[in-house]
Amino acid sequence: MSLKTYAILMLTAWMIVHSINHVDAKEATFYSDDLIGRPMANTKPFRNDQLWCASNDYPLGTGLKVSWGDKVVYVEVTVRCDDKTDIDLTKFAFQFLAPLEIGRLKGVVIEEDKDD
Repeated sequence: MSLKTYAILMLTAWMIVHSINHVDAKEATFYSDDLIGRPMANTKPFRNDQLWCASNDYPLGTGLKVSWGDKVVYVEVTVRCDDKTDIDLTKFAFQFLAPLEIGRLKGVVIEEDKDD
């Protein structure tokens, strides 16, 4: 392989990785316990021990795959969130990705769960 071909391949690979990491990068937070028992948009009472989330980008009832680094959690959209974050997870779901002490995760990837 020529040096020119190698350089083109390396540049192409870098551009692909760079675009994936920055286009899909989102922020995730978790719900406060103050919401426990309050009705959500899907009419169910809120519980912080479920695999649920709030999102403005997906319809209610949509299954999502949320990843951060090598950690993954599958959640269902049950309510809308404020504009301060891309996705709000229950405390239970957030802990699949990181300890609660972190509070806000940057670089989260959110995808619709096609197997749902």
